[in-house]
Amino acid sequence: MEKWNVVIEALQPISIASMPDRETHWDTTIIIPGSTLRGAVAEEWRNRIGFDHPLTSQLFQQGRWCDALPEGTELITADLFYSKRTQEKKSILADYIRQQLTSLKVNENDSLLPAEQGIVNDYLVLNQAVNISVSPTRNAARHGYLYSLSAIAEGTLFTARATLPREALQLLNETGQGDDISFTCYIGKKRSSGYGKVRVTFQEPKQDEESIRQDLWKRIKEYNMLIGNEDFEHGTWYIALISISPLILLDRFLRYAMAIDWETHICDEDEHKPLKDLFSEKGKLVVSWGVSSMRHGWNSAWNLPKQAEWVLKPGTIHVFKFTNLTFEEQKALVDLLISLEEKGIGERREEGFGQVIVNHWIGDKPKRNVNVTQDTNVSETVAFDSKVLEKAEKFAKEIESVIKKSQLYELQQYAAEKIVEQICGKGPDCYIEKRLVRKSKNGWKRKIEFDGNKQMVGEHLRNIVNEWRERDGEKKAGEKAKAFLRYVIGYYDIHHNG
Repeated sequence: MEKWNVVIEALQPISIASMPDRETHWDTTIIIPGSTLRGAVAEEWRNRIGFDHPLTSQLFQQGRWCDALPEGTELITADLFYSKRTQEKKSILADYIRQQLTSLKVNENDSLLPAEQGIVNDYLVLNQAVNISVSPTRNAARHGYLYSLSAIAEGTLFTARATLPREALQLLNETGQGDDISFTCYIGKKRSSGYGKVRVTFQEPKQDEESIRQDLWKRIKEYNMLIGNEDFEHGTWYIALISISPLILLDRFLRYAMAIDWETHICDEDEHKPLKDLFSEKGKLVVSWGVSSMRHGWNSAWNLPKQAEWVLKPGTIHVFKFTNLTFEEQKALVDLLISLEEKGIGERREEGFGQVIVNHWIGDKPKRNVNVTQDTNVSETVAFDSKVLEKAEKFAKEIESVIKKSQLYELQQYAAEKIVEQICGKGPDCYIEKRLVRKSKNGWKRKIEFDGNKQMVGEHLRNIVNEWRERDGEKKAGEKAKAFLRYVIGYYDIHHNG
């Protein structure tokens, strides 16, 4: 089995139904569940290879498929609260661990309220459609019977992880180059009606095991420093397991459980059993913090609901405390945590459930006094920039009748490190270039007057971002470009509502 980074590009709109909201309406999920990805690849495998192939079991029963998240996705953890008065968010986990926090009252006029835990994406473009229902038995339209559904826009990029056999994936390879493996398949509902076509690319991770171990050591140390653990160097560690996908926990009697039990859920496998003494003598669960819900699903092949499960939502936190750890015990614990990040915790892990990340601070970091010199490499998010805002206001007035807001959302979903290339690059897959070279008419090719020049809208945007790149560098330009597009979208709304 090899580890893979998976990139999924939506070549058509995608609608992945969990359950119908009402009889004639379906809402899509904003992620591609691991079970859905596995089912889509299984259908492609059946059509091209056949289930009687000897690698079928290894690929679909022993392999691990994780949830695929769209770019720009944010995980809201259970420790994230916001001020009722100012709406500012902060993590209260450090205060809870150090002081055993019992009140969320900030002062007489303010208090802290919990944020909505789970996965959110403010940049995702969703389309709504109305269609005619077709009878599955007669393969004909039902007279006068309409239904509606929502779908994730074409062009959206998703990322995931997987552990799968290379020799099996090679049988599906179509366009992958070098060590990459790439092919197209269909995901979700209405695949015969212009929905669901995706390109799936499997890429080998570039990190080796030693760099992964060093990265985790660094995360553990930084996390303990941030929560004020002064005994870290003396072998006292706080370890936070944060779920990044729904978590299904069963106790020894196969009943649903509300918290991770180290003996049942962590040290249940043979390779981890030697660590039982470490947990029983030096470890304890400090806090289990999160929200539960019912997880539904829909089997498109059978047109039937999937088994419903009681899950702990993504963002649930379990904090363990270990005391008097020796160096050898620390190494053993780090190896265990690397294994948990790779394999997950709980039930149905092969479908993407139970994925966790260790000691990753999702909420706002506590402020520390740091002496910054000119040689220090400091990474900061672009703060409010009046010049960028002013330019965005002028640009929005010129293009709001030319470029749809959904197109701006689609462009803004690219991460800061990729958006500059998507705007300024001349490659055939770059967002702006692809639209400027098309023979058909589109808004990006319309010429407008801006900054004293009359050019195509796409060229104006390139000039703006190129100026930032030449002056501030690639990274800063990417952050400014995302802020610029966000401001433009905001002015669209102001002009529309005003």
